[in-house]
Amino acid sequence: MILMQALEKLTTASLGRSFIYLDEVDSTNTYLKNNGESLPHGCTVIAKYQSAGKGRQGRVWNDTDCESSLKMSFLLKSIAMPQLNILPLVCGLAAANAIMRLCDKECMIKWPNDIVMGGKKIAGILCESRISSDGIFAVCGIGVNLLQTSIYFENENLPYASSVFAECGKVLSIFDTASYILNEFEILYNIFLSGGFEALREQYKSRCITIGRDVKVIYENSILCGKAVDINSGGELMCEVDGRLMNIIANEASVRGLYGYV
Repeated sequence: MILMQALEKLTTASLGRSFIYLDEVDSTNTYLKNNGESLPHGCTVIAKYQSAGKGRQGRVWNDTDCESSLKMSFLLKSIAMPQLNILPLVCGLAAANAIMRLCDKECMIKWPNDIVMGGKKIAGILCESRISSDGIFAVCGIGVNLLQTSIYFENENLPYASSVFAECGKVLSIFDTASYILNEFEILYNIFLSGGFEALREQYKSRCITIGRDVKVIYENSILCGKAVDINSGGELMCEVDGRLMNIIANEASVRGLYGYV
């Protein structure tokens, strides 16, 4: 029954066609990293509950009651090393496009891949990689807050977080949301493979809430303040800081709005 639900709205050629549903796991990303060598390209894992979810730069990703959020990871085989830095942006664009189609409400991206609705984060993405005997494979993890109420985030002291339901009143199932994201990602990924990020750059920029805003760039031991002005063809955020242009690489820094989350 779960398998039929998960595949019902898929239009993909490979993503999600091999599907694993787990009642509980430490992390869907960890599961695929540990087992990815023996699993096919496009294999997708969805968990009812995960006990050790994480986000970018090792941040803890808090799980909630089982049906309130989507916890999903999928496997990309035979990926080239230069493509790894762009994957989070492609995932972010796919998730934003998919959620907007489902909700008919504007859904934006805080560079590189936080999904924002109503100025608050409703989804996050973590892309990781492993070297296997067949080359490099990547694991793309996506967590989407679906059904939590605004009271939940107040009680958890998460002022910059929200859910699809809290922002637009839509009740989305984890499987419909997963299917739409996988459908959108496969289309964008094929465009990316044939034309590089440049082929997606204008579409990404149209969804990126960071461009044009005053931001602070947080490195390990320093904070720089400036203005986000563009995204280059390598997916790097171009910031004007003290009169000079800096290119910020996604996995090397965190970017926040100067006066808040976005």
